[in-house]
Amino acid sequence: RLELGIHPFVKQVDTVAAEYPAYTNYLYLTYNGSSHDVGFRNLKHVLVLGSGVYRIGSSVEFDWCAVNCIRELRKLGKKTIMVNYNPETVSTDYDECDRLYFDEISFETVMDIYEIEQPEGVILSMGGQLPNNIAMPLRRQQVKILGTSPEQIDNAENRYKFSRLLDVIKIQQPKWKNLTNIESAEEFCEEVGYPCLVRPSYVLSGAAMNVASSREELEKYLQSAVAVSRDHPVVISKFIMEAKEIDVDAVAQEGRIVALAISEHVENAGIHSGDATLVLPPQDLNYETLVQIESITNAIGLALNVTGPFNLQLIAKDNQLKVIECNLRVSRSFPFVSKTIGHNFVAIATKAIMGIPIEDFVGYQLCNRVGVKVPQFSFSRLAGSDVMLGVEMASTGEVACFGEERYEAYLKAMISTGFKIPKKNVLLSIGSYKNKFDMVINLPMRSGGSRRVSSFNTLGYRTRRLAVDYSVPLITDIKCAKLLIEALYRIGGAPPVKTNIDCISSHRCLRLPGLIDVHVHVREPGATHKEDFKTATAAALAGGITAICAMPNTNPPVTDVESFEYTKKLAQQSARCDYALYVGGSTTNAKILPEIGDAAVGLKLYLNDTYTSLKMESVADWMTHFEHWPVHLPIVAHAEARTTAAVLLLSQLYDRSVHIAHVARKEEILVIKACKESGMKVTCEVAPHHLFLSADNMDDIGLKRSRVKPQLCSMEDQQALWDNLDIIDCFATDHAPHSVEEKDSENAPPGFPGLETMLPLLLNAVHEGRLTIKDIVDRLYTNPMRIFNLPEQKDTYIEIDLDESWTIPQFMPQTKSKWTPFAGMPARGVIRRVVLRGEVAYIDGKVLAAPGYGMDIKAAQRQPTAGFLHHDNRPQSPIRSDRVQKRVRRLTDGPDNFPADSVIGSSGSQPKLSGKLPLSTFPTDAEMPLSSQVHISNKDFCGQSIVSVSMFTREN
Repeated sequence: RLELGIHPFVKQVDTVAAEYPAYTNYLYLTYNGSSHDVGFRNLKHVLVLGSGVYRIGSSVEFDWCAVNCIRELRKLGKKTIMVNYNPETVSTDYDECDRLYFDEISFETVMDIYEIEQPEGVILSMGGQLPNNIAMPLRRQQVKILGTSPEQIDNAENRYKFSRLLDVIKIQQPKWKNLTNIESAEEFCEEVGYPCLVRPSYVLSGAAMNVASSREELEKYLQSAVAVSRDHPVVISKFIMEAKEIDVDAVAQEGRIVALAISEHVENAGIHSGDATLVLPPQDLNYETLVQIESITNAIGLALNVTGPFNLQLIAKDNQLKVIECNLRVSRSFPFVSKTIGHNFVAIATKAIMGIPIEDFVGYQLCNRVGVKVPQFSFSRLAGSDVMLGVEMASTGEVACFGEERYEAYLKAMISTGFKIPKKNVLLSIGSYKNKFDMVINLPMRSGGSRRVSSFNTLGYRTRRLAVDYSVPLITDIKCAKLLIEALYRIGGAPPVKTNIDCISSHRCLRLPGLIDVHVHVREPGATHKEDFKTATAAALAGGITAICAMPNTNPPVTDVESFEYTKKLAQQSARCDYALYVGGSTTNAKILPEIGDAAVGLKLYLNDTYTSLKMESVADWMTHFEHWPVHLPIVAHAEARTTAAVLLLSQLYDRSVHIAHVARKEEILVIKACKESGMKVTCEVAPHHLFLSADNMDDIGLKRSRVKPQLCSMEDQQALWDNLDIIDCFATDHAPHSVEEKDSENAPPGFPGLETMLPLLLNAVHEGRLTIKDIVDRLYTNPMRIFNLPEQKDTYIEIDLDESWTIPQFMPQTKSKWTPFAGMPARGVIRRVVLRGEVAYIDGKVLAAPGYGMDIKAAQRQPTAGFLHHDNRPQSPIRSDRVQKRVRRLTDGPDNFPADSVIGSSGSQPKLSGKLPLSTFPTDAEMPLSSQVHISNKDFCGQSIVSVSMFTREN
């Protein structure tokens, strides 16, 4: 065909019925075309072959393996191509791979796709038996096979070659002989004694595999075996009765075992592993046997130079282990062992195949639960079929459940298949019966796969068939019967659900409250080329932040009512998440800032060098702000080194709290610690770049780009922050974006972007054991609300995938700052969804909240009561107690003398109150102490200072 110039073309599946151009990654090959629908840019994809149609022996288990392989490849930064033609599979979902070919998994089709796409290589080992069957033909065409070589795949799949290999490396196996003619086969069976097992090569689910008990059966089975395996040898081996079968699932890299799981069968050998009851970790194997199994697995992995997944099946009898089969691919039990042990064997195998060194060994010893897998059959839909099991697979599904011990897990698994626990009558023996039974235990005299009893129309067959037809639970294996009876005796009925055992998922998804960043430089107004409210709040949502507190060092700075209202208007128009605004202290505005008061989240004092005009060098100016700023509102100080001690002294003199921003040095955290221990009202915050970066990283970041205030400090300073984590009240990004051009200029401005990277870095620290989730919630939710008197955001939360690991890219997608100092650092956890006030604001990388959706949380906190008009004017500091006394006297003078312009905190004319208020409305002098610390019992205000009527709403 190729010599004649006949080539197929790649076409897209039209998913929009020609209404619009189709851009899906659904592709197929056809000769009915003259051009390709897609381009080929030599992106070096990795081609993964799927499992094809669902059938007995090849079902969703192999699709799970293929999907997890693709996902791991994408995590490794690889482009992926999947070939699979079964739309029932997850691997054929549009978003699982970069390109999907709906085409048959045959040598010719795979070769056509390979020659068109020119991928980096092909992975065969994830799709079950079908891809392995074309390994050698692909090899002959010089196709690059990733993982174990096709020659070694053939050495394992070819029964003759594998049996010979076991003899060479001196590993025991049942006596065997390669079939050359019927006469020699009959002589071998007569020599070793019946029953004997007929085993064709390159087959799945034991196709045409049979146990011959006589010469007549041998001839019949040999004919069917040759029919399914014409191009490959058929081997005859001695069938060992009453032996225990063991399954081994493993991953190797260049012959070295890096992951190992050993499962034992409950039934005796002779039942196909897909029909058998598997227990992991093994409960009846002694230590010496387990060590011997590990030794055999290591020897075979080394002899076949395995790179990737493989499966071994062994039998044990009379303290002897014998190998019966090896498959250099994933097996049906890979999902089972991965979920039971808690480590993804397919992900490990994918890394091994792609050449990524794997240092840590994963073994079955890591299990903290017992897993039991039981088969699910469809005998009720197959009239007349016998339910007896053998070496050829018959189950159409499998169920796995977990327990603290095998009896509990087995009962859960059986119930999951539809099995009903008997309550009254159980038929245990064969004979005449008239009663209705809750369960039937039928144990044929000859079992274990040595013959098919369905060929005999016996009373036992009729009993089993009646049980199936009338949906009566049926047990036909003596070991399963023993396990069930022991489980019923121990458990006493249906086992309870235990969430720590039963509830697992491929990813741990955690829901946290909406997080608050109390230190963000939005850059609007004045420098919107760096950032603005629209992009800053989008970056916040992408980082799991639902409320930001915007710093005042803008252009113009927020230093009076006019600039505050202007900035608030900009935020109202563009903010996607909730926000609050700081006001900035200067040398001239100490007496006018209280007019803003509760409308602001706090007062920011810049006491050290900063990238603004707000620096205040005179301590006298500091004192003026301490005197006039309302005492119930926080003062946030940019104070470094010795300046920290100076501002803490003022805090003590004025007996008021102060919050120290972006603590970076050992001396700063130690003096704050000393102040806290002495009872002073001091809180502090730390930025992620001071926790995760130090002066040692400056060369990697670049000397210009690494400029930040406070500067990156020594490793000793960084360690002091970690050692005193309990002293740190808040994490805050100090998000201060600049353009790449600015950061690379000679006079590079200080500042790092950080809104999108803070939470992943903190979650990575949780993974490393340096933090806990509670540490994050306390410092990004609980403490910010307490320190800054912020209201709760109703119906607001974030959902995080805790387990996904990734590497921080050169820049994050939402911020205008197209760089990050954390580029290349490992991160753990992905923000999947952010819900803000009941609406999905962000999901899987996409910001959905529109500009203007964000609310001023301080304004929401001060919603006025109906019938009253409240202004933004707020009282001055209650350090002047005469004002408190004057207001209390006004409240106790009675309604007739209550002036219309005496609303607390007001200045200027106010609307008159309608009607007369009863005298009982007002507390007496004894009831209202002359102090700013007035407390009420309402839970929303419990423990908070009341200094203004405007703090109340009708609900309160």
